[in-house]
Amino acid sequence: MQAFFSRTEAGRELLGRFKDAKGRPDLPKLTVLKMSQRPGDAGYGGAAAVYDESSRTVILSHWHVVRQILAGVPAAEREKLGARLSDSRALAEYLRAHPAQRTAVANRVDVTLFHELTHAWQYRRQSLAVESIRGNAPSGIILAREHEAFFGGNRYFHEKLMCIPGLSRSSRACWPCRPPRASMRSSTPGRRVRRRPRPSMSSSAPSSPASVNRAARNC
Repeated sequence: MQAFFSRTEAGRELLGRFKDAKGRPDLPKLTVLKMSQRPGDAGYGGAAAVYDESSRTVILSHWHVVRQILAGVPAAEREKLGARLSDSRALAEYLRAHPAQRTAVANRVDVTLFHELTHAWQYRRQSLAVESIRGNAPSGIILAREHEAFFGGNRYFHEKLMCIPGLSRSSRACWPCRPPRASMRSSTPGRRVRRRPRPSMSSSAPSSPASVNRAARNC
């Protein structure tokens, strides 16, 4: 995962926070566990990952990893392979035997891991969070922590997309959705194309879903 995160500025900043007293990397452990016996069970059945401060471990859901594997195989093979990978030992053996799938899974769960590593950093940074786990301080989900984790993950994802050759250029041309200036000129010399008036930004009438869909198709 360090190789994935090192590709972006946000990832490098996050990795730089996990250093020991001698400046060596000191990342939390990473493991894959069944947080529920079946996917979709109450509690953590639908969770992708959690960070456990008591063991300083990022826990990836077994079922979430299986879903990422099945997303990369032909549809005809998914049911049989999914039944096989419901066993934890079979999942571990499959990942060891298929390095390309390991890389693909890592590429699909990196944003989730970024989110949970942000929580790990929050626990190291704020002693109050640790005391909450010990029962010495009130506990609860502090929205500011989630905001920081989601914001960091979104920033990392954006920078990851910008690393894809050609995508950053096309995204700038597509936002806002309008043709490039050169395409607005007529192919007939001396003839100008009449531009349609742009809608006022101060208008309080919201865009209809149909107009939004048309704009998306024009990108």
